[in-house]
Amino acid sequence: MVIYGINTPAGRAFDIALLFFIFLSVFVIMLETVQGVDKLFHRELLVLEWIFSILFTLEYALRIFCSRKPAKYIFSFYGLIDLLSLLPMFLSFFFVGTNVFSSLRILRLLRLFRVFRLMDFIQESSKLKVALLASRAKIMVFLFTVMVISIMIGTLMYFIEGPGNGFTSIPRSIFYTIVPLPRLAMVIWYQPRHLDSSFP
Repeated sequence: MVIYGINTPAGRAFDIALLFFIFLSVFVIMLETVQGVDKLFHRELLVLEWIFSILFTLEYALRIFCSRKPAKYIFSFYGLIDLLSLLPMFLSFFFVGTNVFSSLRILRLLRLFRVFRLMDFIQESSKLKVALLASRAKIMVFLFTVMVISIMIGTLMYFIEGPGNGFTSIPRSIFYTIVPLPRLAMVIWYQPRHLDSSFP
C-alpha cells in the first residue's frame, strides 16, 4: 500500500519523497556536465550519483518483491522506465561511457502524472488544440511575416557585409539573422541600462 498506493497518506508521502530524490539525481547529472563544477566536485558528485543509483535500485527491487505479479510491473511502462534509469550506472563497470545515459533518469519524472493525477488535466489539452486551430490564420500570418523579414535582412547582410565577413551565402546570412536573436534578447533583458558603444 505504501509503495504502490497513492490514495493513502503514507503512499503519497513515499511517492513525493521519491520524486524529490529523482529531482536531486537529475540535478547532480546536470552539474556533472558543467566543467568548472565537475572539476572541483567530481568525486562528491560521483558519490551522490552512486547513492541515488543504490537507492533507486532498492526501490525497484522492493516494487518487484511487493508486487503480486512481478512480471507485470517489470514490463509495464513505469517498470521499463525504472529499469532504463538504473542500467547505465551499473553498465559503466563493463562498458566505458555508458554512464552518460544516466540522464535517462529524468524519464522517472513522468511519475508526476501518477502522483498528482495530472492525467486528468491532459484532457484540457483538447481546449488548447481548439484554440490553436481557431487562431491558425493569425499564426500563419505571423510566421510568414517573420520569415519575410528574416529573408530580407539576411539578403541585405549578404550584400552589405559580403563573404569576407562570414556571410558567404544568402541562406547562411539568414541563419545569422535568426540565431543571435535569443542571445540579443537575453542581453537586453539582463543589461537594459548598461548598453554602450561597445555592445557587440
